[in-house]
Amino acid sequence: MAKVYRQSGEYKAEFSKRIQEKQVMQEHRVRQRVEAAVPQWAGWLLKPLATGMARARQNKATQRGDGGEFSVGLHLWARLPKEWAVINDVVLEYQPGDYTQLDHVAIGPSGIFLVETKAWTSAVLLKNDRCFRKEAGRWVPTSSPIAQQKSHLRRFRQWYRGHGLPHPIPPIEAVVVFTHTSWLRTDGCSIPVGTPAQGVSYMRRAAGGQMGTAQIECIVHEILTPTAVLTEQADPRRRALPSSNNEVQIVEGTTRAGRRYVRIRGTREDSQQVWERYGKPGRLAADRYQQGTFFFYCD
Repeated sequence: MAKVYRQSGEYKAEFSKRIQEKQVMQEHRVRQRVEAAVPQWAGWLLKPLATGMARARQNKATQRGDGGEFSVGLHLWARLPKEWAVINDVVLEYQPGDYTQLDHVAIGPSGIFLVETKAWTSAVLLKNDRCFRKEAGRWVPTSSPIAQQKSHLRRFRQWYRGHGLPHPIPPIEAVVVFTHTSWLRTDGCSIPVGTPAQGVSYMRRAAGGQMGTAQIECIVHEILTPTAVLTEQADPRRRALPSSNNEVQIVEGTTRAGRRYVRIRGTREDSQQVWERYGKPGRLAADRYQQGTFFFYCD
């Protein structure tokens, strides 16, 4: 059985805040559509009703998705060998202030697999990466989970490159798993699609690189305890501060997410002195992207 991990809830707080803000905006748009479509005298009744319906649909979809993700998480744990690591419900900051959410990340000798779970109950057809659901006897186009997974792949690779993880980059693939569909057919899809059992079989058979235990543990550790990677391009408003000698460079700036930071290029002893001059805010850490560079946040 695979080893199973879960990220700390503290790291997901910012992401959850963004989701709540998105839901509030969606409810606001629903109210605006109601105002434009009905007489003013009826708006006081219909607007709360429409908002409640939108919220109920969102909650129902979330509950159904949570059930599917739980069953797939159990399947990955039970069917993957002990060399594998499975992390459920993953949130990653792939660039400052921008996050991506993944249902499952499975890491094993053959590579890294991003698993998207769909708990749709209707019949589903995926043809040439386009997706159709059967509704009232008709095939209706719907948003493609393959397009969603391709976006996840791009963002995960960006996250991997930005955190100084082992190179060469191991194979990174995406898999789509349907847990409740009554009928599923695929044709000409660029990403593997199937049942939970088919997804696990694909991951175990994948002819990727042979990652060792140390590399797997390194990637798992970075997902569970993510560190920010700051580059000098993070903020065009940064300014150089006077340094104690010609060998030490100190740069102060702000990330896109609004966090103030200080970067020091020099020895750890030099960086320690600068950190102490600032009153020891945050944690002094080595920049994993640039050797001989250290940083700390000021907030």
